[in-house]
Amino acid sequence: MFAPNQKSLDRALRACGRLAEMAFRAVEVGGFLASASCSSHVRLDGFLELLGQAAVAANDETTVLTVQGAGPDHPTRLGLPEGAYLNFVLMHVRPR
Repeated sequence: MFAPNQKSLDRALRACGRLAEMAFRAVEVGGFLASASCSSHVRLDGFLELLGQAAVAANDETTVLTVQGAGPDHPTRLGLPEGAYLNFVLMHVRPR
């Protein structure tokens, strides 16, 4: 787990960003990239921002095809945002 606690979040986001940039660079033109996060300390908006920055750093243009969370067998309780820790993003990648 990259971010097991709030204290490790900045370091974890930098590591995830580097990993995402390497993944974008490895995807062939017209390919697809799936990325997921399962840390309660990484919110969806921050995860999407991280992926966008990684795509720019890799000189890729990216279209988000779908954003998913946990399935119905893993409900999230209102008032407990940490429960929404599963994030999945599927993107189409093309060169700038």
